[in-house]
Amino acid sequence: MKYQRVSADELFAAMRLGSESIVRQLVLRDALVANSRDESGVSAILHCLYDWDLSMLEILLATSPGLDIFEAAALGKTTRVEGLLSCMPELARSWSADGVTALHLACFYGQEEAAQRLLEAGADPSVRARNEQGSTPLQEAAANGHSNIVLLLLAHGAEVDIRNHQGWTALHLAASQGHQDVVEALLLSGPHSCRTEEGQTPRDLALANGHTTTARVLDFLAKG
Repeated sequence: MKYQRVSADELFAAMRLGSESIVRQLVLRDALVANSRDESGVSAILHCLYDWDLSMLEILLATSPGLDIFEAAALGKTTRVEGLLSCMPELARSWSADGVTALHLACFYGQEEAAQRLLEAGADPSVRARNEQGSTPLQEAAANGHSNIVLLLLAHGAEVDIRNHQGWTALHLAASQGHQDVVEALLLSGPHSCRTEEGQTPRDLALANGHTTTARVLDFLAKG
């Protein structure tokens, strides 16, 4: 039987349909299609992660694709991260097609070991993403409640008071989600800007989202 290549367009069309059966068939026809990227350069694997489509992700990963630094960081494949960095240390500060660093992805998805390796290789813990959010790795970790990564970033000199493009700091993001341990770590790290551009304090955001315990923590530490 003649080998048939599958195009990236075919794969992404099947993914948009949400058809695991079609994606599985495409991968069986051509395992290399798992490495496909869309027209902007974002990989199929990252699309699955962004959409939290773990079943589709499992189908693609079953082909054992050669993960790039962004995919490896997001998935927490620390050995792969280390291997890539040992060959090309500059990858620690490289940018994905959609404007984030590997450290942004490791922090968002809670991959502490991958974040550690990237920081040791020179990743910038305070760099803003080149997208509409403009978040820093610290803000990604804080917003998602990854307290150990927040402490790791702070230990590597992450700036706590940087604002994203919406005018929010890491503390605003953590408070709005009720991540109490992150709020405590950030408050103990130093002074913070108090209000968003709309005039809301972290306490306001915590209360607005029903996180009364977090609001009390903010009150207590602010007095201290």
